[in-house]
Amino acid sequence: MKKRAVFLIAVILCLSLAACSKAPEPDQDPQETHTEGTKTESAAQVQSIDLVGPWHLDSEKNDLDAFADSLDRFPGYGEWGAGMEIQSDGHMNWYIGAAGGSGTYTIEDTLLHAALVNDMDQTDLTIDFRILAENENAELAMDYQGMTIYWVYGSQEDAPADGKEESQDAAGYPGADVVSIVNLRGDETTIYKLADGTYMDRAEHHFTYNGTDTWTDEAGAEWNEVAKD
Repeated sequence: MKKRAVFLIAVILCLSLAACSKAPEPDQDPQETHTEGTKTESAAQVQSIDLVGPWHLDSEKNDLDAFADSLDRFPGYGEWGAGMEIQSDGHMNWYIGAAGGSGTYTIEDTLLHAALVNDMDQTDLTIDFRILAENENAELAMDYQGMTIYWVYGSQEDAPADGKEESQDAAGYPGADVVSIVNLRGDETTIYKLADGTYMDRAEHHFTYNGTDTWTDEAGAEWNEVAKD
């Protein structure tokens, strides 16, 4: 009888030690697990977006009328509109009226880091674009001059806020709407076609196009399109 009691006590001790040695599993918040999964899926969706190509302002999220009224931020927007292009070779450019810049970019997770040169004063301009994916549509958000500006993918032209369909009026004239040109001294500028078929840069210098390959400025100097790599 005594042996049986000792045996039972030994069994009980073994079971107790086994239960104690098993480390308790930490509690995991189901909401936290869902959030992490959502973040992972969102990042994967963003990283799958091809950003190369033309972009235009989101007319629903941006107050385009305010752009024309804000002459200190976006001078010339009512005349030139806005646009952006991201190239596959790591270069990009954007403009809203006379404001904007061109340079290079890199992509890290859900951010596009742009290292640009300001078109107006040639100073460095660094901007981080947040890459968004809403309803399967690609979108970029940038913070500039105290505003958050939204861009959507596509080549749609934004009509100037004064209602002039400038790009359509100028469509009957030869030449591209936006051209980078260079003169014999090596000076470069970007010019934009106006409704009358002439061109203007952001410094409000006027150019006349001969219809083939030469633009002439107000001083009579000739310019040609910058050779593309």
